[in-house]
Amino acid sequence: MSIFKICALKPEYCQDVRKFNVSWKNGLNNNIRVIDCNGEVKYFKECKKKLRKKEDEVKRIIVDYFDDYLDGSFSYDKQLLMETIFKDSNLDKFINAGFLWNRNSNLSKYMAGRIDIDTLGINNNTAEKLKINIKDFLLYSSRELVRRCISYDIKEKNLQTNLAVKQIATYRLSKPLGVDNLVVKSNFVKLITKHGEIFGVFTEQAQRVSVDKVENINLVVDPKFQKDLIALQILDTITNEQDHNPGNCFFKVEEGRLIGVEAFDNEGGFGTNTNMQKGLCWNVTSPVLAKDNKINLPHISRVLAKKILDTKDDDIEKDLKDLLSDSQIDSCIKRFNCLKNALNNALLENENFLLEDEEWSYDTVSKEISGKYGNTYLTHFLKN
Repeated sequence: MSIFKICALKPEYCQDVRKFNVSWKNGLNNNIRVIDCNGEVKYFKECKKKLRKKEDEVKRIIVDYFDDYLDGSFSYDKQLLMETIFKDSNLDKFINAGFLWNRNSNLSKYMAGRIDIDTLGINNNTAEKLKINIKDFLLYSSRELVRRCISYDIKEKNLQTNLAVKQIATYRLSKPLGVDNLVVKSNFVKLITKHGEIFGVFTEQAQRVSVDKVENINLVVDPKFQKDLIALQILDTITNEQDHNPGNCFFKVEEGRLIGVEAFDNEGGFGTNTNMQKGLCWNVTSPVLAKDNKINLPHISRVLAKKILDTKDDDIEKDLKDLLSDSQIDSCIKRFNCLKNALNNALLENENFLLEDEEWSYDTVSKEISGKYGNTYLTHFLKN
C-alpha cells in the first residue's frame, strides 16, 4: 500500500506569464522554469499529467524539450531523435538509462565517458549529426523520467504531485513554528504560457545567495547563523527532510558575516521513518536526539521551543490532512512528540538550555563546533 496520498491539489491562483521572460534552471531531479515577473523572479516546477504508456512519456519529453525548453529551435534534431529513439530496442535503452545520482546507471557512466551513447538508445551516427547539446537533452529527459518513477502510484491523467505536496507541506508546517523564513515560500498555481495551461509549484526567489556565489570563504559566523541552522535542523527532524545540504540552501551575507540561511528543494521529507537516532542528509549529520533521549544541541531558541511545546497533534493533522497520507502525518506526529519529550527532558536538566534572540553569542557558536555534539548542521555546513 502506498504511503502517498493522491492529492488533487487546487491552484491557489492563476498567473499569465506569456509576456514575461522565461529561462531554465536545472536541478538534480527538476527542470525548473525561471520566470521574471516584472523584476520579481520566481521558480516554477511543473506537475505534468501521468501518461499511461512509457512511449507516450518519451514522445512528450522530446516535444517539450524542443518546443518549450528550446523554444522551437532545432526542428531537424527533434525529428531525428524521434525516429532514432523509437527504432528497434532503442526505446527501452532510453527509458532505462537511469538517473545521474546513481553512479551505476548508464546515464552516469555515459556522462563520465565510460560507455558510448548507443547504450542509451541513440546510436553514434545519429549523435554526430545532432546540433543540440546531447548531454543536456539526456539530463532533461532523465529529470522528467524521475517524476514518472516517483509517481508510480498516480493514476493515468492525474497530475504527478508527489514531490509538490511535500514542498508545500514543509512551508505550511514551518509557519506556525515561526520558522517560515528558513524555507522558500511555495504555492501550487496554474500558469498560462504560450504553450497552454500548466500546473505546478511556484517558489519565490530568496533574498540571499547560493553557496557557489559566496566568494569569500573566510566569513565570520554570526550567532544569528547558528540560531537559524539549529532551527532548520529542528524543522528537518520533524519533517524528516533528507536533502538540505549547503547546495540546497541560500545564505545571507552582510559585511563579511554569515547571518542567515534559507532552504529550497524542500521535497525530501515526510517519509515514515520515526527513528530519531538517525541523522539527516542521509545519515551524514548527527541526530538531534541522543540515545538517552536528550537533545544533541547546545541550545534552542526560546521562542521556537515554546511553539513546539504548544503545538498539539490536531494542529499538525489540520495543517497537513489535505496534502499527505495518514501514514505520513502519523509519522510526522510521532517525530514531533519524540522531540517534545526530549525538549522537556532538556529543560528539566538545564535551565539555561533555551536562549532569547540576544543571548546567542560567539561562545555558543564555539560550544557547538567544539565536537561535543558531532556533525550538527552548523558543523556540517561550515565544513562544506
